[in-house]
Amino acid sequence: MSFQEADATEKKRTLWIVAALLIFASFVAWWFNRWLGQIDTLLAGGKRELAKQQVDLVFSFAALVLSVCLLSLAVLCVKHGLEVLKQQRFPSTSARLLRRMAVHTGDAAVKRGRLNLALAAFLLLMALASFPFSIFSGLLKP
Repeated sequence: MSFQEADATEKKRTLWIVAALLIFASFVAWWFNRWLGQIDTLLAGGKRELAKQQVDLVFSFAALVLSVCLLSLAVLCVKHGLEVLKQQRFPSTSARLLRRMAVHTGDAAVKRGRLNLALAAFLLLMALASFPFSIFSGLLKP
């Protein structure tokens, strides 16, 4: 059995991306906490309609971000799955690995490529399901 070695530069790149995402997530958590305090203030002041509008706006934006993230992951899964199916090799030759992996060829690789495409279809469905909430949540009245 052959192995494909890890890419040292990809490890560093991934570490920087994860660090940046953690900093961004910390900022979002801080902002969300402040925003919840503002919503409490609005509710305590009797401004329910304004509070509802702000909640609708934030949840619409969150649904839009979720849709874009899921769609991006679906595109990556399709790209990777088609590449694996074309080469009949998993991981594909262009894959940048974080750790050493065994190379699968033939039917084993095709199964993994199809699994990537199935995952892409699921992610696409989830993106399409969450997208209407990003557009219409403020328009829907109970």
